[in-house]
Amino acid sequence: MDSNRRYWRVAAICGLAFVALAATGCGERAPESRPQPPAQWDGSDISQPPEPEDRAMSLLLLPDGKATLVNVPGGQWTRTDSGICWNETDEVYSGDATWTFFAEQGIEVKFEDSEVIFWAWPGKFGSYDWSELRMFSCSGDKEWGMALSCGSAGLDDLPPCKRS
Repeated sequence: MDSNRRYWRVAAICGLAFVALAATGCGERAPESRPQPPAQWDGSDISQPPEPEDRAMSLLLLPDGKATLVNVPGGQWTRTDSGICWNETDEVYSGDATWTFFAEQGIEVKFEDSEVIFWAWPGKFGSYDWSELRMFSCSGDKEWGMALSCGSAGLDDLPPCKRS
């Protein structure tokens, strides 16, 4: 076989290997990379430096579609030209809620008269980092951030959540 033909054969094999690697490693994450309840995130308003009176908030997802919330701002999610945000109220809620996955990268939580979406942080190669959740206000002046504190969130496993 002449060297020119060998070169093209090797190039084709390398190209196919690269395409196969990209298809398996860079594609959309499978549902099993999502959080596996029970899992809990804790955080607060991260749009400004913390104040002594700031309330910490938490989200605990349970396997049966139920959730427990602490100091989560009320409001409704809204679709805008630039994406989905949340019209927050001045009220915070602590208590029981329900949850479902929203699209590929969100968790929709419903409680009282509120429906909010917690967004997984963008990961690498089109994946989502479920170890960190965010909520963005439509006014653009508030952003809430929460970090995984126990349980399994996608590819991150922490000690199991203790249920009270």
